[in-house]
Amino acid sequence: MQSNTGSEEHLETPILQYAGGVIAAKLDRTEKELVHGVSFHISRGESLALIGETGSGKTLIAQSVMGVLPGNVRLVSGEVLFCGKALPKGKKLRSMLGREIVYIPQNGHEFLDPSRSIRRQMFDSIAKLGIAAPLREAFAREKLTQVGFTQPEAILDRYAFQLSGGMAHRVTIARSDLRHIRKKRDRKIHAGQGPLRHLPAGRRADSAGRSMSCFAECTL
Repeated sequence: MQSNTGSEEHLETPILQYAGGVIAAKLDRTEKELVHGVSFHISRGESLALIGETGSGKTLIAQSVMGVLPGNVRLVSGEVLFCGKALPKGKKLRSMLGREIVYIPQNGHEFLDPSRSIRRQMFDSIAKLGIAAPLREAFAREKLTQVGFTQPEAILDRYAFQLSGGMAHRVTIARSDLRHIRKKRDRKIHAGQGPLRHLPAGRRADSAGRSMSCFAECTL
């Protein structure tokens, strides 16, 4: 992969800078390098596609940004900057997930709790935004309608195991697409694996536009 960090078109501080990333897995007494020397940056309003074969490390790169690599895998070297500053670790980084950095997995079921209804899970996400309880039902239905569900009330009553893979993927997009009431600095990065492929053709452009508008200006 070639780095785009040298582009003269982007003079402002990038939202995300990933430089020289090396990721390795510990295997018994040895360590196997899985990703070597990956560099890129993402500026405000941009999108970036990582293209590679299955197992080439695309997901690991996203996980390394969020600090959620598997237990035997680590970011050996490299620099990850968020709005010009070193990305924090631990509790502070976890507090940014779902707010400033959002990940949409390829398998939507990974994002959903099988023991709770979609309504409860949507309401949990909406409640964190400070929306009053009487307004959450309408807000949840609106979000599900935006990703192509014609009967959102029926989806809210279901559990994850009652949804197809495509339906579960749409629900994950609906939960992440909360930019309408975010403050300017909140939502900065959407990371997803094929995030729009399960949407109806007529909805893809709208959803892409909403996602792009989530990239806020860095506040240093």
